[in-house]
Amino acid sequence: MFSLVFHEGEKVPENEITLEKKKLVVKACDIITRRGARLAAAGIFAILTKLGRDTITNMKEQKKTVIAIDGSLYFKYAKFRGYLVEALRELLPDDVFPSVDLQQARDGSGIGAAIIAASYSNENN
Repeated sequence: MFSLVFHEGEKVPENEITLEKKKLVVKACDIITRRGARLAAAGIFAILTKLGRDTITNMKEQKKTVIAIDGSLYFKYAKFRGYLVEALRELLPDDVFPSVDLQQARDGSGIGAAIIAASYSNENN
């Protein structure tokens, strides 16, 4: 096994970067991405649990829950998005997961996320 140590501003000659080293970096990035997505999903799940939206409490139709997400990581990095959805699917019961809708807020701040959530909430009350 080998290790890679990079310092800020350090340039590694291209001929020293083997395919094996490149694969190691890709694997490390994937592990970090998956962990970050699972942590984000855990936060979303905690909020859904606090709101009582993590189970179906009666035999009637489950209310739709809109989660407004702001951030380019979710929308520009498909692997992160896939890992987050995968983790939510694991955390939520099978009958609840389809009622959770992830929506994009594109205004560059959390304000858009709050507005989407509030407007959807007002529509259904």
